[in-house]
Amino acid sequence: MTLRNSKTGCHRLMQLQASIGKHPVSSSSWRAHCTSVNLEESSSTGSEDNPNAEESSQESPEELLSKPLSNSERANLLRKLSEANQQNRFLKRQLHMKEEALVDFKSELAVMELEIQSVQVMGTFDGWSQGESLSPEYTGSYTKFSTTLPLRPGRYEIKFLVDGEWQLSPEFPTVGEGLMQNNLLIVE
Repeated sequence: MTLRNSKTGCHRLMQLQASIGKHPVSSSSWRAHCTSVNLEESSSTGSEDNPNAEESSQESPEELLSKPLSNSERANLLRKLSEANQQNRFLKRQLHMKEEALVDFKSELAVMELEIQSVQVMGTFDGWSQGESLSPEYTGSYTKFSTTLPLRPGRYEIKFLVDGEWQLSPEFPTVGEGLMQNNLLIVE
């Protein structure tokens, strides 16, 4: 809900926004396991077997890359590449599953939004007589219902009438109990 001051100061414009059809979305944590591959380290670990290790450390990276790898260095790099590819495939599967879940959630939400035909706000601002219809605004991912009411400063009890059923908004504090429970709207 947004409150806006009018230029006269004696009236306040109130914009009510109600979100209908909220679903909790479970979250999961993602972890990426990475292993860095450093050719200089690989060649230095292989230099323990190589008596000319000092000569190879003075070579440029281009010269190091042009030398053939030993079998152990090649096996180590292939193992690391294989692990990285496995991790990449795992993350791609996880992403695909999350994308499918998101598509399913959006389609369920769209069906629920189509089921909602009318939303009204009723309250003490007009003696619970007529209320005010909220207009749907389609944003692509959800529908927002809103209206603007000119209200004087004060305390108002309100309740939403959604397709003929009374509902409270979790965005406003409540007063009363049972069937007499309403949302409290304070306009300053």
